[in-house]
Amino acid sequence: MERVMQPKDSDKIWDGDVVSDKQYFSHKFNANMEKLEAIIGNDKQWIIDIGCGSGLPMLTFARKGYKVSLFDYSKKSIEIAKEHFTKAGIKPEEVFCQDILKNTLESDRYDVAVSYGVIEHFYDDGKKFFIQEMYRVVKPGGIVVISQPNKACIPFTIMQKITKLIGRWKVGFENDNNAEEVYRFLKELGFEDKQFKIMAYNMINGYFYVPILRNILQALGKDTLENHMREGKRGYCLLYTIRKPK
Repeated sequence: MERVMQPKDSDKIWDGDVVSDKQYFSHKFNANMEKLEAIIGNDKQWIIDIGCGSGLPMLTFARKGYKVSLFDYSKKSIEIAKEHFTKAGIKPEEVFCQDILKNTLESDRYDVAVSYGVIEHFYDDGKKFFIQEMYRVVKPGGIVVISQPNKACIPFTIMQKITKLIGRWKVGFENDNNAEEVYRFLKELGFEDKQFKIMAYNMINGYFYVPILRNILQALGKDTLENHMREGKRGYCLLYTIRKPK
């Protein structure tokens, strides 16, 4: 299975794509965490984060009593994640520094497998394998939760194209999808409609990629948790869940 990132820059890109402490306290981050908790429930399940980055999302859940495991391709990200957990006085259940395309994770082990902002960095065949691996590691009755930028979010898509054209795009290969494309992937993988749900939310974050619009919206007081959580077809966050039958 071919990795979409070019060998010469994959480590550099993943190492540079770590969520900062500043982002941790943003409305966007908190909206993501509230959406995730609403999906998985509050019965303190075991979660593995594929592409954990700084570990801050899982630290949020660990502080609430959930069991969490960290998984990332980047050694730098794993080191930062472990530092955040150590400072909080919490130990993750497991830590893996591996490639999801060549992993040693056990099948049917976790209640929840989550991934935010990772799958869009793979070609379509890689995305399908990525989804299959996340599905493989959750228990019967468990759930997969994946989030990626939504290609239907117009301001984000426009700014992405512009920054790529002028050579200022900093996160390497990125191939975003819309809800219709994700639906096609899931059906091609053999999932039944009743197993999965696809939604989009965060109707404001796409505009934040246009500096002048971001400044205007913040000045108008529109940068709120409510707006980052608002659902809509053109929301910035495309989120889909897959339930494994018991």
